[in-house]
Amino acid sequence: MQYFDLCPDQNISAWTLAPPQQAYFADGTPLDIWAFVKCETYFGQVPVPFRICSEGIEVDHNDTPFGTPIISERLGNALSGLVGNEIQRIPAQVDAPGNWEVLNVLQCIDCIDHERSVIQYYPDDFSDEARAGKPRGVFKLRIRKDKVQGKHLFRPMGWNVTVIGSELVRRLILDNGFTGIDFQQVT
Repeated sequence: MQYFDLCPDQNISAWTLAPPQQAYFADGTPLDIWAFVKCETYFGQVPVPFRICSEGIEVDHNDTPFGTPIISERLGNALSGLVGNEIQRIPAQVDAPGNWEVLNVLQCIDCIDHERSVIQYYPDDFSDEARAGKPRGVFKLRIRKDKVQGKHLFRPMGWNVTVIGSELVRRLILDNGFTGIDFQQVT
């Protein structure tokens, strides 16, 4: 089975979504913008607010800064049928018609093929010890298929800002006409 990085479709002029400029909920509670890339179940406040930063075509899959995908409810329903407990769907507040959700991918798999990928690493003596020796930028991502067999939607451990989908996810998206997604093969 092949695997793909789920990327924004650059062939359309899609709208762009982002957290509020001040990253707060309406009641003033701070919004942890990194909560949705940790591969952990989210128990915080809902709906999670997002704003339209640039106008364009509304699409089913929206990449936002910090690696948080916002999806249409229709795409969420389809994905749930295929991947089940590999995701959490969290209500999102977007000033647009329809129902929107944060796609919280719950699986983080140690699958990066460091030999075949092109990665810039933080220096081993980096001041933030948690980042020392870890990827700083990934220019070409390749994963090890033997580490992800049987999985359909996940984040690669060490580069949690991207979401990887299986060939079955790709087929589901293409066959149902979901918009906003392009696929870069990573196997």
